[in-house]
Amino acid sequence: MAVDATGVYWTDLEGHVQSVPLGGGAVATLAQGQARPWGIALDGSYVYWSNNQGGAIMRAPKDASGSPTAVATATSPGDIGIYGANVYWIDQGPNVWMSAKDGGGTPDGGGAPEAGAPDGGAAGGGGHTIASTIATGNVALLANQNGVFVENSSAAKAGVYAITGGWSARSTSPAVGFVDDGSRLFLQEEVDPQHCQLAAVAETGGALGTVFSAPCPVTPLAANGCGVFYLGTAQLSVARTGGIAGAPVLKLPVQQAAIYGSDLYFYSIQAIGRVPLP
Repeated sequence: MAVDATGVYWTDLEGHVQSVPLGGGAVATLAQGQARPWGIALDGSYVYWSNNQGGAIMRAPKDASGSPTAVATATSPGDIGIYGANVYWIDQGPNVWMSAKDGGGTPDGGGAPEAGAPDGGAAGGGGHTIASTIATGNVALLANQNGVFVENSSAAKAGVYAITGGWSARSTSPAVGFVDDGSRLFLQEEVDPQHCQLAAVAETGGALGTVFSAPCPVTPLAANGCGVFYLGTAQLSVARTGGIAGAPVLKLPVQQAAIYGSDLYFYSIQAIGRVPLP
């Protein structure tokens, strides 16, 4: 799910990329027949997504004025993000890939985050790897005004790596899922199969600090200056800044969430919806 001033955007497993105005209304289909569309990201004019089974990074005009076009080839792309003039994504390996937003071509190259600075530059119309993630852990990607961040959930070397500046934080436990509030990253650490903790670190780097501990899961879905919204046991809850686990916000099995203005938008099995921020 992604939200901006024009609407709410999402993909589904039936191969659709769709949107709806912020205030509600008719659903617009921006693309259909896609091969398991997965990650989604926005810029001023386009919506971007990864075709996880189709081996491509795609985009289409947000106003539904044109057909989908391929930005770059891929293998099994997952999460994607926009930073500057480029689109970044997680692919098989798993590796971090990059392409110019209006590019194409065959990806090539490689690198390793633990070695220091990434070896990638502007893609110039093509796509290539700029970092190889560690071991075989599941990974996620997040891009914002401060850079591009990648999570690694390998128990051996878990944590968050900033493509634009090296390791932000190492975790002593497997890390699963992370979001940001513009200045901090929040991630779930699995202490053991039954116990988790929500941890936070400044985007500029530092030590992870525990926000609170609770029975698993405490998967973060969205955050702002007031707190972090997380998925507990079939309900969306909020943890206030600097504090403990809070009261439920929605008693629904929310799958995705995003914050825009004074509202929290969510994607659940039942519907796309919004609630005022508590």
